Order: sequence, then structure tokens, then C-alpha cells
Amino acid sequence: MFLLSKNTLIKHGYLKNQIKISPMKTNNLIKTFYYFRAGDTLKLISPKEEIVDLEKVEKATIPPNGFGLIRSREHFTFDSSIMAIFGNVSDLIKRGLQMVNSPSIDPGFEGHLTLGIKNLTDRPVDISCDEKIGKILFFNVADTVLEYGYLVEEPEIREKLSQRQKGEEFL
Repeated sequence: MFLLSKNTLIKHGYLKNQIKISPMKTNNLIKTFYYFRAGDTLKLISPKEEIVDLEKVEKATIPPNGFGLIRSREHFTFDSSIMAIFGNVSDLIKRGLQMVNSPSIDPGFEGHLTLGIKNLTDRPVDISCDEKIGKILFFNVADTVLEYGYLVEEPEIREKLSQRQKGEEFL
């Protein structure tokens, strides 16, 4: 497994269709990661439920201690050799916002990222469409992925997989 740098991503991942980002903002591809942006929809869940179209308003306000779901502007497509991890950008944290998400994106993923965004402060915080809200690091995992067929050819592993499928412990 190796981290894809900007050069590697452009020359190998993106050009060989291992990774597709649409719409891709080239300036957001920095060294070993890509900054993704807030998409067009914010679904506020607390304190009241409301859907905000971020393309129709200049900014949306996340209330004090409020929580919402937001999706990325970018649509991502990874082939089976690419996985990614993602996290916060410091600009959001400085404003009191924290992303709530699973830290990894599985190989073969296709779609927009959907993540929670929590206002940790006791004051309202604004968010706008297209602002950077997170970053993704891409990894080529082609050399670490084992095919299921290979695993079941090994008697000891086949037995453990069989036990796991029956709900037993897999050690």
C-alpha cells in the first residue's frame, strides 16, 4: 500500500481512471491530498430539521450546538485498488465546526461523500457552498487486497471463514 502523491495521482491514478473526481478543482490537489468542498445541500437536523439549498443562498447558518448533514460538491469514483481516508480542515475547526464521519472510503466507492457537521460553539456559524470542508488522502492498496477465491483455497482460512459465516468468532 502506498500513498498517492499529487504527481502520482495525476500521472497514474487519475489518468488511468483509477480515481475520478468531478468536478475537480485542480488548485485543491495539494502534495498528498485533495481538498473537497461543501456541496449544494445542507440538511440541518438539530435543533430543528430543515433542508438548505446552498446554491440558492449566500451562506447557511448552523445554530449553536447544532448538527447537520452535508455532502461533498465532488463526486468520487475509485476502482478496486484505491482507498482513501479523510478528515477535517483546520479552517473549520478554527470556526468551531467539526466533521463527523467514518475515517475511510472503501475501494470501489462511487458517489458524493456525506458527512455530519457539528457546531461545537454556543454561537451560530456560517457555511457556504464550494468552501473547503475536508481533505482526502488516496492510497493504492492493489498489493494488499486478497481475492476471496485465494482465501478459500487455504484449508485453515476456509474453515475460519466458514465459522464466521455461521456467526462464530473469526480470529
